[in-house]
Amino acid sequence: EMWKVIFIITGLSVYIGFLILANISKKYERRLAFTCLAPFLIILNSYYIVPDVFIEDKAPMDFLLQYKDRIGQDTILISDNYMSSAVCLCYKRNNVFLLERVGEFAYGIKYDESSKKRLIDINKLKEWISQDLNKKHIVLITSTKRYNDYKQKLPRPFFENIIRSFVFADFGEEKHNNQ
Repeated sequence: EMWKVIFIITGLSVYIGFLILANISKKYERRLAFTCLAPFLIILNSYYIVPDVFIEDKAPMDFLLQYKDRIGQDTILISDNYMSSAVCLCYKRNNVFLLERVGEFAYGIKYDESSKKRLIDINKLKEWISQDLNKKHIVLITSTKRYNDYKQKLPRPFFENIIRSFVFADFGEEKHNNQ
């Protein structure tokens, strides 16, 4: 990882050098050119410097796609407001339940009566899992931080995978997962 530090130092040095050249130049054309060229190396190096983990934490599609075979048409998908858009897009579903927080969906839930049924709390989820374990295939997809809050209140999932910022918890039986 030392090469990243070298890239940063080089980029900052070139940036400062161009700004000094822009400051001492007399012609406005040169000043403008040096000022525009100053951040060039930093921008070029940023592709290599920004960690992949940071990028993956902001884009959950790769995480979701690896579980596509575990999701059937009868699977009840439950997600938080942060992940629900990606869940809908990845699994091509429009019937995802929101767990406790509505976030940007507050406006739609406020005006559409049918969508109010899509908002559930942790107790309702626990009830669904406990009552319908043999009947329904329930999957919870959420952030790790929120899952740690929910984990103590829920039964142990049949399958659970926690990767950095995301959690996939499958509360179905094995028969549901071998579709």
